[in-house]
Amino acid sequence: MTELFEIAEQKNIEIFVGNIPLTGAMSVPGYIALDYRMVGTHSEERSNTAHEMGHCVKNAFYEKDAPRYEKQRCENKADKWAIETLIKQSDLDDAVKLGYTDVWELSDYFCVTYEFMYKALWWYKYGNLAVEWPQT
Repeated sequence: MTELFEIAEQKNIEIFVGNIPLTGAMSVPGYIALDYRMVGTHSEERSNTAHEMGHCVKNAFYEKDAPRYEKQRCENKADKWAIETLIKQSDLDDAVKLGYTDVWELSDYFCVTYEFMYKALWWYKYGNLAVEWPQT
């Protein structure tokens, strides 16, 4: 989390802890709010914080009643920034060379959620975030 707090300070993004009942996190220009009661693990905290910071850094905000495509565009911008900040392509390559090849191993290695890691792998392999989730 230290690297995210440093980026937040550099970008003048304030991080608040509060009650965010539906999503557990949200952002508005220059501010991020996190609800630690909704975050179960350090990986969730890191993944959510990076995503919300992505909204701020990329100015990827939308109104509640915005069209679906606009919301998705903003969510993708936030995800891409978060992925490229927490998991550099070269670091991912190094982790694979060290033998971390399963999604869960990589998510533990980078301290992000399984879903975040899966999106990162999809982004680096296919160059988009139109993720096809595995069948369970």
